Amino acid sequence: VEMYREKPLAEIIAALQAIDDRREKTSPTDELED
Repeated sequence: VEMYREKPLAEIIAALQAIDDRREKTSPTDELED
């Protein structure tokens, strides 16, 4: 269970950063779709 806790954190952080980078490059209308 401990491993499951550490892995998601890193993945979530990486995913959030990737999403933020995409939102900046894409148009604001993309946010509405999401």
